[in-house]
Amino acid sequence: MLSLVRGGPKILMIETTRSDPRLEERLNRSGTLSDTDPAAAVDLAGEEATLVFLFLSGEGQGQLKVLSTPEPPETVLCDLINQHLTDLVDHVTTAPGMVVMRLLGNLDQAIDRIREDLQGEPSQRGWGSRLRCAVETGTVVYFTTQPLNRPLTPEDFHPEALIVHQPYSTVLTHLRGKAMDYLALAMGTPDWNDMEVRIYDAEDRYDLHYRRLMTAVEGLDLGVVLGEGWGKDQAMLLMSVPVYRVRLFTPLPPEEIKKVALALEYREDGSRCVDLDVFAKGKKVPWTGDRKADRASSRNGLALEYRRDLFGRLSPETRERAAALEEELARKPS
Repeated sequence: MLSLVRGGPKILMIETTRSDPRLEERLNRSGTLSDTDPAAAVDLAGEEATLVFLFLSGEGQGQLKVLSTPEPPETVLCDLINQHLTDLVDHVTTAPGMVVMRLLGNLDQAIDRIREDLQGEPSQRGWGSRLRCAVETGTVVYFTTQPLNRPLTPEDFHPEALIVHQPYSTVLTHLRGKAMDYLALAMGTPDWNDMEVRIYDAEDRYDLHYRRLMTAVEGLDLGVVLGEGWGKDQAMLLMSVPVYRVRLFTPLPPEEIKKVALALEYREDGSRCVDLDVFAKGKKVPWTGDRKADRASSRNGLALEYRRDLFGRLSPETRERAAALEEELARKPS
């Protein structure tokens, strides 16, 4: 399923002026306090994570440490109270909620509409935006063109964020409900592309190649699979071959899906292992794409270029799954 909106990590900010190791010792049981840059910590943290910013502001300190933990903020606070450590805390507060939205096309056009709908204020993207927003009701909305099913780096975000003075749950519900409308506005059309990827394999390892295809579709968040099933194609007169068809509904152009298909046709050593054809509006998408004038380029050379790009965009976990499927593919069927 294509993910267009997700929440961000919760942030708990604790300030202490006391030089007492007990507070840090307790927090270290939930993770590891470090001197990580706070902006990088926010950008890389998952939706379910809690970030604890510990401000050591005592005499001669002036230090900030960051902790990432799966424990919710209330669990951390309850434990500090139950461990009788509250006397070490001078001030505690939470940061505003964070929402990340994926858009494609003209992001500025969609961001302007979202700003109008939510009465938001534009702000330069950065973790400081969350601290300038009202804690009780505020939410900061960030934008990216990248898939939301993997960690994002600072470079993945649009330079502009929106500060919205509404509760996190209200903003999240609104954006999820209108995500497709905003995406259509950014892309300049309400129409997505309905395509079909056809898998042909002389070695009859359709299941393996289907799993490779779905690893890429899910790992890169390419779109929604509307249906799949077996069929037959006429290879030549009086001869038909089995084909497995996967119907894909995607905001991406046919050329981008063909690049993924071409990348999956080849192993790392440059040998071809499957035939993946892409059809859009009933027509086969050519492998040359917009490089028609460069047909002299070798098909496998282009495929290996696309393959490197594909694997480079996968998360480490997804890349590991893809590599395991490649290893299975290398083993000859018994």
